[in-house]
Amino acid sequence: MLLSDRRSVVCRDATDPAVQPSIRKAVALAGLLLPAVAAPAHAYIDPGVASMIVQGVVAAIAAVSSALYLVRARIRRFFGRLLGRPAATDQPAPRSGENER
Repeated sequence: MLLSDRRSVVCRDATDPAVQPSIRKAVALAGLLLPAVAAPAHAYIDPGVASMIVQGVVAAIAAVSSALYLVRARIRRFFGRLLGRPAATDQPAPRSGENER
């Protein structure tokens, strides 16, 4: 949207707060009207699609569980250091032969 003035031309982009409400209204209007004009999809879902869905669910569970494990480990390490308890990774493991002397 261009606004002209005698002295300068100002170009507004989507980050301008004055433009954001109009963008939100346009997206909301499109979201309401798009399902009204959608044509029926005459599609066939074969048995392989169920396998793909199961793969996606298993992958999502694996991703969430590993992310939670990493977050839990970071929180435990933070509070362990805060309370003065050394974590298992803070002290190096003894090499073989060092403790035998």
